[in-house]
Amino acid sequence: MICKHGLGLIEHWDGTTWNEVTAPAPPTGGQRYTFKSIAADAAGHVWVVGEYVNVQTFSLIEQWNGTSWTIVPSPQPPTIGSNENDTLSGVTVVSGTSAWAVGNYNASTSSGSSIEDTLVEHWDGTSWTVVPSPNVKTFNMLYAVTSFQGQTGAVGASSTSNSIQTLVIGCNCA
Repeated sequence: MICKHGLGLIEHWDGTTWNEVTAPAPPTGGQRYTFKSIAADAAGHVWVVGEYVNVQTFSLIEQWNGTSWTIVPSPQPPTIGSNENDTLSGVTVVSGTSAWAVGNYNASTSSGSSIEDTLVEHWDGTSWTVVPSPNVKTFNMLYAVTSFQGQTGAVGASSTSNSIQTLVIGCNCA
């Protein structure tokens, strides 16, 4: 997975060469889109996550159905102000009825300051939903997520203008 001329690119290894696989463009005619993470389970449930830009930045989720890629709606994060942007940076697949994606969203508040909060989404086999997640400081981001034996964990960073710390969250969920 890479970005080619500002457009998401997925390639498949057939045992000899890499071949480009067509991925659908974002639904609103995004000016550019990028995939940031891919994950699959043993049964072949495959997800990619990233972002697309259409004035603002929006999270992008696509699923492989064994034949082709399709865009799956990503829920909007809670409203925290204006000029909101959201992106997904990591994904893990537990099963056909459970997957997790993480990232962040930001906005300008009514006072003119900027905040950035963690974004966690869960797939229940039917749709993605936003799951509440912790935010320690003013700027909070999650970069990667993994699941193993009923445990799910994500890593990222939390910072203010003068300090930064590692952010690790986890739950007994799959």
